[in-house]
Amino acid sequence: MGNHVEFERQARDALAKHLGVELRVDKIDINGKLKSFDIVNKSQRIVGDAKNYETTSGGNTPSAKISTLNEYCWFMQMVEKYNPPGRWRKLLVIGEDKGLVQNYVKRHNKWIDDIEIYYFSYKNGIERVR
Repeated sequence: MGNHVEFERQARDALAKHLGVELRVDKIDINGKLKSFDIVNKSQRIVGDAKNYETTSGGNTPSAKISTLNEYCWFMQMVEKYNPPGRWRKLLVIGEDKGLVQNYVKRHNKWIDDIEIYYFSYKNGIERVR
């Protein structure tokens, strides 16, 4: 658990530095229900989340984790509808396995609209993939 929280914190800090904005964990109202996101700056209309995922030991794409990424993309796409007026910058940071990130973008590109995808590693820092 602590490792996941540490990843989220370091990924958020690296992204904040990269973008030159302050980011924090916060909740955003989506149709009357508060949803927590790892990457938020309400005044600058930025929303996102960080996930530390890797390919399974058998080399397979972790389907349940991909479903979670899709769920967060959907939630972020709902933010504008329920928090008008104007566009929000939507960000997803995925860590651990760059191949998984690239495969996710390749397979889901048409569905993830204007969501920016970043890869984060402790060694190499933050890198925009999409």
